[in-house]
Amino acid sequence: MQALEFSVRFPGFSEKCIAVATGACLTTQALAFDLVGRDLITNDPNWNDGDYYENGAPGTGLAQARKLAHITYLSGEMMKQKFGRRRREVNLKSVEELAAETLKKFEIETYLDHQGQKFIKRFDANSYIHITRAMDEYDLESGFDSLAESLSRTLSRNLVVALSGDWLFLPEQSEDISKALSSTQKDVSYFCLDADAGHDAFLTHVNELIEVISNFLTRKPDMIESELSAAKSSDYSRLINMIPTDIESILDLACYDGALLKRIKQQFPGIKVTGVDIDCKALLKVLRTGYNAMLADVDAGLKNIPDDAFDCAVLSESLQVMKRPDKVLQELLRIAPVGLVSFPNFAVWRIRISLLFKGRMPKTRQLPYEWYNTPNIHLCTIRDFFDLCESLGIGVEKAEYMSTSLFGRILNKLGMKNLGASRVLVKISR
Repeated sequence: MQALEFSVRFPGFSEKCIAVATGACLTTQALAFDLVGRDLITNDPNWNDGDYYENGAPGTGLAQARKLAHITYLSGEMMKQKFGRRRREVNLKSVEELAAETLKKFEIETYLDHQGQKFIKRFDANSYIHITRAMDEYDLESGFDSLAESLSRTLSRNLVVALSGDWLFLPEQSEDISKALSSTQKDVSYFCLDADAGHDAFLTHVNELIEVISNFLTRKPDMIESELSAAKSSDYSRLINMIPTDIESILDLACYDGALLKRIKQQFPGIKVTGVDIDCKALLKVLRTGYNAMLADVDAGLKNIPDDAFDCAVLSESLQVMKRPDKVLQELLRIAPVGLVSFPNFAVWRIRISLLFKGRMPKTRQLPYEWYNTPNIHLCTIRDFFDLCESLGIGVEKAEYMSTSLFGRILNKLGMKNLGASRVLVKISR
């Protein structure tokens, strides 16, 4: 919260801003926990309206408040793994204690007791009340018409990191920050790490956080060195030549390690480039190269990217691996008015002959997998793709048909593109 506030209040002071497991303000549920925690302190007999320094601090109330807060730091799954319903032996010193307590306590009970007692030895109740109240009152959007207007002031390059199991600062809150930054054309990268430990995952999953943050802070512009085949290099060149020359930003969906982004940036050094992928390891290379990176499943939708956030969006040879290609195309054109889509053509002559004479699912350079382990779950032909575009009301502005064989190129020249082309590049629009 403080990092975001600093970047808004003093734009240009910091080159980079990192927001980990946070939000623009506390959720209503988080507010409720803080309110109950403060009530536990002020209802302690030793509270004395906060003037307790001579007669003893409200330790019981402060310990209870800490225990309540600590519950919000752990996810239900983490509590189950760490404690379950296991019990621990309790050393009873008297008959009265034996009558008052059971022979065993739940492990979660002794853990919370320990956290409460440890806390009151190093923290002051008045300080706790004022700090939690300050967090409750804080709202990054305060004084502005929207969160986007607030964040429009920042000049920093931003990294937003969410934790999947965090229910104190929900991943949706981080998504809102990322979306607001994107809507004002700010540089933003977003990672939601798979961490089921709750809010405390920023302590338990330190290595994962270090990997993301260090790659964000340590920029090495030339680190992507993917070796490309001649056909792939040619396809990339064709795609780049089809990019509108007047754009300021481009998004590469399913970008993997950013090999295409690097070549786009070389051709258009002045534009903002962003890559989206589900593979965190690969995406870290994009981040470290200095490009914006968003860890996301394209199939699940890109809700942290607002409408018209980019001038152009690219989906290179990944349409066939999507669970819902129709939804992905619609999402692509929600984000950008123009899209470039390339995909392998399943009606090329080699595949037809293979099916005819071998009777088996074919393997080609573009489709090298066996039928049972292929990620290509929605193969289509050129005609299939054009029919889909027509049914969705998507305009086809231009298409290029590529073939690695001389026979295929001859078929393309003769107008039999659905038979001759092994790969297709299409420029689409709304």
